[in-house]
Amino acid sequence: MEMPTFKFAILPYCNAAPLVHFIPDFCHSASLITKYPSETIKELKSNRVDIALIPIVDFLSDETLEMIPSLGICANGPVESVLLQSNKPFEKIKSIRLFSESKTSNMLIKVLTWQYFGINHNIIFTTENIKTDAHIIIGDKALKRTDLEYTYDLSQLWYEQTNLPFVFAVWAYKNDCAHISTIESILKHSKEKGISNIPLLSRIYSEKLQLDPSYIEHYLTDCLYYDIGSQELESIKKFDKLITKINKNETAIQVKEFFPDKKETNEDIRQLYSGEGSQLR
Repeated sequence: MEMPTFKFAILPYCNAAPLVHFIPDFCHSASLITKYPSETIKELKSNRVDIALIPIVDFLSDETLEMIPSLGICANGPVESVLLQSNKPFEKIKSIRLFSESKTSNMLIKVLTWQYFGINHNIIFTTENIKTDAHIIIGDKALKRTDLEYTYDLSQLWYEQTNLPFVFAVWAYKNDCAHISTIESILKHSKEKGISNIPLLSRIYSEKLQLDPSYIEHYLTDCLYYDIGSQELESIKKFDKLITKINKNETAIQVKEFFPDKKETNEDIRQLYSGEGSQLR
């Protein structure tokens, strides 16, 4: 029996390669539509694709979507490709230029600044191409960046505050999607082949990005991973809860010093964000 043609919305960045590169090997009729992170959700919502690799913010904002439960783009500490760059230390930043391609990174920096400083610490966020104290840079552009005096890894800052990994993107589909079990099998096999072929992917993307293959291999193996388990689900719930608090303009999160003299334990940090989170779909 011939496999139906499935359409996948995928991301153009190197970090997605282990998930997406080998999809055609397991679905010869697959149609891959490459879009920026801010656009893959539109392909899914307009029914132009069956499934999309979307930013976690887009998944959390739409209750009609489901996610493949075990696959995503994750980091447990420094990710090296989601950064805040500045010529000022974090606590002196008053304006941040967001990154138009990434809703998740833009929301993450808002969550982090609120965690550190509280709602009354006024920071101007803008998407305009104007001079600011700091700016967000993500993806392949971040890998090829020119360093400024201060560079902050947002995934690392999240880990320091929560002792949890961060999930950047997930495979999402509409809850009435047909053939989802077949699609899930395709994606899992593609990921497994991608992980086992990191050296090949590193060579491909080193040529595209004009970077050393050893650096790309380090990035894909030491900075990123692609399996969602209990810790990752807890992190998604935590992020969802904090987004909700920000959107409701609540002030339940305690103000923290950015570089406190007191060395806190993970339990001390986690107590700041205790409470019932929203249920993950």
